[in-house]
Amino acid sequence: MVAMYSVRDYCDMYLMYDRCNGNALRTAREYARRNPSRRPPDGNVIRRLDDRLRNTGSVLPTANLHDTERPRSGLTVAQADAILQRVEETPEQQQSTDNGFIAHILWTDESRFTRDGVFNHHNSHVWSQVNPHAIRPQKHQERWSLNVWAGILGDRLLGPYLLPERLSGQSHLVFLNEVLTEFLDDIPLAAIQGLWFQHDGAPEHFCAPVRAWLDMEYPGSWIGRGGPVLRPPRSPYLTPLDFFLWGHLKELVYRDVVTTQMDFVARLHAACTSVDPAMLQRVMTAIPRRAQACLDMHGGHFEHLL
Repeated sequence: MVAMYSVRDYCDMYLMYDRCNGNALRTAREYARRNPSRRPPDGNVIRRLDDRLRNTGSVLPTANLHDTERPRSGLTVAQADAILQRVEETPEQQQSTDNGFIAHILWTDESRFTRDGVFNHHNSHVWSQVNPHAIRPQKHQERWSLNVWAGILGDRLLGPYLLPERLSGQSHLVFLNEVLTEFLDDIPLAAIQGLWFQHDGAPEHFCAPVRAWLDMEYPGSWIGRGGPVLRPPRSPYLTPLDFFLWGHLKELVYRDVVTTQMDFVARLHAACTSVDPAMLQRVMTAIPRRAQACLDMHGGHFEHLL
């Protein structure tokens, strides 16, 4: 009986399975995308592979192990150790072997701030004995919005930086080349050694020139759509900017009604000064806990577990 997949195929599938956080269907799709010349597996192939490796120590099906017309090609102890070593070197496993790995990820994100922000008018009351119908004047003709970029590297906050109103792939590439590099110039060399870059799957992040730049600057060491490590889509509660920074800054910025853009910018920078290293160290400790909770819920809502 001829095996449908070689030992190398199965090993590559299993490494991809680890990178996809144990999601068999996603593993099958990603493996087929990255290996178009190979026979594509389905989710069941991946699940059976994981079961075999755990229970028998071999990646090949039992029938192939006992095929008398072909030499046995199960994994030797040395081969198994080599695979496990490669698995441990993948980004998803590095946190368990290197407690400082998360501190080497440059977490980045953009957020839109508007004039009205998150001000809740339902909770804003005017008490007046003279005019019970008093209203709060609004200047809707002065509406505006600003795109703000920020990054977190360990216990350091990078930014904020005001982006163009309409961000494109080309303007994002200019930002990476000219602005991000300046931010990193202020970071000690020891803090950026082994740096990993992370961003989300926004269209301007996915364009070919941006991905080519990241492949050149962070070869095999960036997280995002189309990158060596995929960032799960619709996962806003996993990065420190999403679950901490933007909410913290907006709470401070919009504590009172914002009057002008200059007023907003001043408040934004003042709010950023409240983010100290001790605060970010506590945020870093929350990242693996949130990731594990997400895995426990198979990608579903997990906030109630924290």
